[in-house]
Amino acid sequence: MSSVWDDLDLLLESPSSLTVNSTARGTVKEKAGFNPGEDAAALRKAMEGIGTTEKTLIDILTQRSNAQRQLICKAYHDATGRTLCDDLEGDTHGDFEDILVALVTPPAKFDCQEFIRAIKGAGTNERILIELFASRSNHQIKAMCDAYLAETGRALIHDLKSEVSGDFEKTLLILAEGKRDESATVDMAKAKQDAKVK
Repeated sequence: MSSVWDDLDLLLESPSSLTVNSTARGTVKEKAGFNPGEDAAALRKAMEGIGTTEKTLIDILTQRSNAQRQLICKAYHDATGRTLCDDLEGDTHGDFEDILVALVTPPAKFDCQEFIRAIKGAGTNERILIELFASRSNHQIKAMCDAYLAETGRALIHDLKSEVSGDFEKTLLILAEGKRDESATVDMAKAKQDAKVK
């Protein structure tokens, strides 16, 4: 029976098992044969007249990468003069509307809105803050900070400092700097040493 240390040694000896060859993150991948104009037209048709064809909205918006959804938004605006977000808000409701609008919102703007939601009102939603700062790349954190500054006129770091304290504040502020080492190089000896520290 192997110990935890044996399992760790196995992982460290084959670091390729810890990495993914693709640079794309997440489970929704680029759709082959993608045509933003066709998708925009299909979405427009699904929302025309009385009623909405929810299946078309779901099929298109959940089966395209975020970059592809942004191209669909542009094609939709070019064809109609309206934003896809506004039309989705007018034709759908409740949680269904919320998720569709989130899907077509540019990532940095979405993260900015989530940060605002986390610090709004009394108390702070720490779970949202952890998700935002622990799971985003340096580039994504910088884009969120830029979007926050454009939206509010204030520095995100400044407002973050006013919401959290102690070790949690120190940790989030380090993450919010967006300066983590994102290289795929692993120092095996250091990893083993760190893993054995109790």
